[in-house]
Amino acid sequence: MLASLPYMSIEEGLETIEACAFQSIGLVERFELPASLKNIKWHAFADLFYDMNSYLWLEDGQKQIMDEFAFTVAEGGNFVWDEELKCLYDKDYTKLIFVSPSLETLEVPVGVKEIYPSLCHNYLNLKTLNIAAHLKEIGPAAFSGAWGLTNLNIKGSVEKLWGTSYVSPDGVNVSNDGVFHDADLRSVVFPDGLKFIDGGTFFWNQNLEEITLPATVEYISEQAFHNDDSSIPGGTLEHVFKTYLANGGLKTIKLSNGATQTANGKYVFDGKSVIEKGTGANGGDFFIFYCMGAEGATYSIPEGVTKLNLFAFSENLYVETLIIPEGVEEIPCAFAMDAQKLKRVEIPASVKLINNEIPDGLWGNVMMWGSYGAFTSCDNLTEIVFAENSRLEVIKQNSFLAIGAEKLELPASLTELESFSIYGENMTEIVVGEGNAYFKTVDGVLYSADGKKLILYPGGKQDETFTSPAGTETIGAGSFNNNYFLRKVIFSEGVVLLEPNAFNRCYNADLDEETFEILRKYGLKEVVLPSTLEYIGDAAFASCNMLEKIVFNGAVPELGKEYGGNALGTENMETGEIVLFDNLKFEVPDQYIKDYYLAFYAYQPNYAKGFDEAKLPKVSYVFDSKGGSAIDGVSAVMVEKMPVPEKEGVYFHGWYSVDGTASGEWGDMVAFPYLFDGGESVTLYARWENTRKQDGTMDIWGFELVEGQTVSVTMGASVSEVWFTFTAEEDCVMGLGGFDALSDFMWMYQIFDRAGVDMTQPDWWMYMPDSDRNGYKLKGGVTYYIHFECVCEDTEINFFPDIFRGE
Repeated sequence: MLASLPYMSIEEGLETIEACAFQSIGLVERFELPASLKNIKWHAFADLFYDMNSYLWLEDGQKQIMDEFAFTVAEGGNFVWDEELKCLYDKDYTKLIFVSPSLETLEVPVGVKEIYPSLCHNYLNLKTLNIAAHLKEIGPAAFSGAWGLTNLNIKGSVEKLWGTSYVSPDGVNVSNDGVFHDADLRSVVFPDGLKFIDGGTFFWNQNLEEITLPATVEYISEQAFHNDDSSIPGGTLEHVFKTYLANGGLKTIKLSNGATQTANGKYVFDGKSVIEKGTGANGGDFFIFYCMGAEGATYSIPEGVTKLNLFAFSENLYVETLIIPEGVEEIPCAFAMDAQKLKRVEIPASVKLINNEIPDGLWGNVMMWGSYGAFTSCDNLTEIVFAENSRLEVIKQNSFLAIGAEKLELPASLTELESFSIYGENMTEIVVGEGNAYFKTVDGVLYSADGKKLILYPGGKQDETFTSPAGTETIGAGSFNNNYFLRKVIFSEGVVLLEPNAFNRCYNADLDEETFEILRKYGLKEVVLPSTLEYIGDAAFASCNMLEKIVFNGAVPELGKEYGGNALGTENMETGEIVLFDNLKFEVPDQYIKDYYLAFYAYQPNYAKGFDEAKLPKVSYVFDSKGGSAIDGVSAVMVEKMPVPEKEGVYFHGWYSVDGTASGEWGDMVAFPYLFDGGESVTLYARWENTRKQDGTMDIWGFELVEGQTVSVTMGASVSEVWFTFTAEEDCVMGLGGFDALSDFMWMYQIFDRAGVDMTQPDWWMYMPDSDRNGYKLKGGVTYYIHFECVCEDTEINFFPDIFRGE
């Protein structure tokens, strides 16, 4: 339950309330402003009652507090609370500063010049906005997230709609969403006077069909408008308290009174699109936006356009043929992504780059993760026509991912093709223009011109077996992406490298439409690797769920860790554990079987399950504890974990293959997991010393922490985890301190009340002491074991026990 303040008062003398001064303070019933107050800055009361999204879940009493909230102003003050309108203004009624969240209809009276930012941010009750005033500006996010706001009536005018370009002059981080971002407007008409439309203004208005602007407009942000996938008919969007029934998105953006060009000549409208004059490449025009719901099967972008906007045709519902004019040099990120009916696109000779990058990772103030291809998910796109004299050089990742084409002809000018840039489940052939110096095709498969790198095996190519041609050395990242027709792939001698994700999701399943049960599974089953192979990149076989056999013919290749280390397996979705595919087994040369077993186990322990137990050589491991507690011998190919004996009065220092008890010459300590390769049996000897070993490599050898002292450890590439021990003199609460330098990196630590805890087991947390916000609750006289790990650059850390003895 949110606590409430019955009353908040500011003492006389205060003249200015700064930006965000009272942001998200919680429930408050009354707020008194002093007569001395002269200036309330933008965002001063932004989101006063926390996030208004929580309004629907408040108790009735809490809603009543919020709905009945009011400001009071000391006599003679410079501000006024209008009880009838339930709004806070300056005394001249020129600034609308705060609005009660109880309002369903907001009236902006004549005389108001500015509306403050975040005024009705996430106000769920607001349904109608009536503007009688002639407003100079509306601050960013003023009505963003007002999901119920369907009616906008402007009898006066608005000059400036702030959004993504707004930066607080006070240097604080503030919300700069567009004014109507994520509202529910249906049709919008702005009278004469509007000059400035900022980024994000009309983003995420799923039901917005028509926008009418006056010819007085002087500036339109390239991010002002938005085509939204939730507007596609047949879909719905659950929005907490209501369901949006998709109606097809924007159908028209036009100027009033039949005008086709703004008064300053800067913007041109044809009812479907918005073009900015003279700001494109080489002095041409900039194509900003095309309405996703505008009807018409063929659209030719007007001649003179030399720059295309990101997302301009994304989610389009009607265009089947799209013609891009000569002069355009770049097709940008997500240009026609998810265009529903797009069948044909004509790309002029002038285009040099098909891009996938979003500047700053933001669009309309919406965080956009990953890369967005220009024609990604255009399922019906079957004809991609490059001009005969094409100058295209670069195609970025995802550009033609999930398209409908059976054949793709790449121009002779192409010099760079990023991985995962082309895929279609119907695609059986890639063709390269004659004379290309960088690429060639063999039987529809794309290679580097010298044949050394296999770049792309078409996703729809239906051969069940493939053998790489002689001369192939590298199998490119994503090269076999989503081809689920292949059953067996044989790589010829000479192949040395499988790049990450080489076989990505070479698997598919047919599902029951009602129960979603798997009816049939199919995909890649066997891969044969040559003796020349040196490296397998991470996730090389990601989601190849039908994989049954990988045949290795040479020495152990290195397994990559580009994404954390899972080159040959998958992740158990319930436990998060890295495992092999259900039926996957490895075949390796007999002379290397121990090397493979040890290397794969060290990389991912569960990979060891891919070897045939019957073929693994057994070694008899004998442990001579030299007077310590007995350790049972083991008959296995390898000993996975170091057994720890005990002996009164001395400390265990590890196992050695040479008994140095008499001579003192022990040689090197045996490292675990340990695989003996010198015969059928080996005896290991325990080493005992009078002082405890402290190297931080395991719990019993942890560095000892002492209150008031530090232990210096350099964490980084060579040391990513370290152990400590701590024995409390008395009951206390302790945390591990000293690693403030790692604030920009990932780190974590655990404290255990005993040694030998296996953190790979699901019950490992049971051996941790209770904790509170100040640390772990330790008992006096007990030795605790502390495990710290991080991912960071080399950094020297001075660790210490941070003891708390307060209440």
